[in-house]
Amino acid sequence: MQMEFVLKNTHTKGNEIKEFLEDKTGKLKKYFHGSFHARWNISWDADEHEAHLHITANHFDEVSKARNPNIMSAIEEAVEKLEKQLAKHKDILQGHNVTPARKMVVNGGPVEGVEEFDEE
Repeated sequence: MQMEFVLKNTHTKGNEIKEFLEDKTGKLKKYFHGSFHARWNISWDADEHEAHLHITANHFDEVSKARNPNIMSAIEEAVEKLEKQLAKHKDILQGHNVTPARKMVVNGGPVEGVEEFDEE
């Protein structure tokens, strides 16, 4: 896991946030088989912190944003949003959302090894 972070207009120290970001980003390791790159942009604007997380890996590129007055809450919300995206992506790749094909019926009985597909 590679991680980089940028703090803009914040009043917090980088060392405090770095440990928290590494811990929260580490939760995402279970969704990747190889390495991945995480880029955090955290800024202060209009009395709120904005946490922007960009994850890139093999054939995967997702972004998550969250706004909250508390910097830690904004980071947690961004990670939760990205976890939902990753779980959905994982389900799609594993084929859980695919409906099973029906078997073709010839003369009142099923034909083994042949599947029927609807062309709608």
